[in-house]
Amino acid sequence: MSDLTVLTAMTGDEYTATRMLMEKYLLPVMAQHAVRYVMLARAGQSETAGYEVLSDSHSTSRMIMHGTRWRLSDEQTAAGVVPQQVRHRRFCSYRAKGQVLDWWIADALGGAAYRHVVGFAAEEVRRSSKDTSYTSAARNPWYPLIEWGWDRQSCLAYLQDAFGVTWSRSCCGYCPFQAGPELDLLCQRWRNEPDRAEQALRLEYTAVAINPRSLLFGKKRSARQVAILAGLRDLVEHVDADLAAQPWAIYDVRRAYPARRLDKTKPSGLENRDSYAKGQGARSLEPVCVGTYDSTRATVLAMGGQPEGEHQIVRAWTHRAGPPYPSREAFLVAAPAGVPTKVGPAFPAVWAQAEDTPVAQFRDPWTSHLPLALAA
Repeated sequence: MSDLTVLTAMTGDEYTATRMLMEKYLLPVMAQHAVRYVMLARAGQSETAGYEVLSDSHSTSRMIMHGTRWRLSDEQTAAGVVPQQVRHRRFCSYRAKGQVLDWWIADALGGAAYRHVVGFAAEEVRRSSKDTSYTSAARNPWYPLIEWGWDRQSCLAYLQDAFGVTWSRSCCGYCPFQAGPELDLLCQRWRNEPDRAEQALRLEYTAVAINPRSLLFGKKRSARQVAILAGLRDLVEHVDADLAAQPWAIYDVRRAYPARRLDKTKPSGLENRDSYAKGQGARSLEPVCVGTYDSTRATVLAMGGQPEGEHQIVRAWTHRAGPPYPSREAFLVAAPAGVPTKVGPAFPAVWAQAEDTPVAQFRDPWTSHLPLALAA
């Protein structure tokens, strides 16, 4: 066991139950066998920020659940998004965990060969197949749970037998992958830790304002619905009231969608595009004025906006996306202030294709009359 090093990259937003289970049951076993346990955290938003070592010990007795300079929720809040679920890709896991672990391994081992044990369960063969593609002369991956045929339920049964407790999923309180068949468990977790539910509600509100397709748990289920189902309607109303008391902004949101490429191995000309299938979108986001909850919503309503969806977000649309593609969508929306201007690198070109005008003219003049600040 002295040859084993266990690594955890902290997102900063895990449930308290995870810390308690680790400290009561697993850390004592690891310390008994002098297993080296290293806890890490990303040190900042940029690719050059590096990582923090939160703890590195053969006798760890307590968990350090977040770093001092960055949490995953910082990234989600700054971008006005919730974790993405596009084609089962876990972008948040890559930035908060994968990159951090890879950086530390490269620094600690200096290119020496090692066996990388990854706990993908038996039903996660797709994830292991992708991970295998990162095999190198130094890295030799091993997926013991898949090799043994242990799915998630087998692992839970083992932990129940070993420790006499039901082991809860390790994830952020706003993880989009924790719903599904485990919805009852999610409701119970949010009842036990309402601060995690509150964080999810706050992230979702701004994300849905900027992108009406950004319900936390996919197309048909929102964090708001789950919280109400869990009996937390008072918490939902508290979050709504608190958000309304904060500074608000009117955002100019634009997206452009190319036609989907038919064959990714061939050039992306028109003959290799399906004009009735949406390609990867590109976004432009700009706060155009600031004010209060009432003043920003009143301004958008005066411009022809309407309250939409269960969150009653006020939007004024000028374009709605196709098909056919390329296509574009654009709207003004009132939402909590704080999300900065961001234009995706592909946006000007795709937008120009969608409106068939030069790239330099992709800005419309329709927001030019808005004041930089609105009166209360």
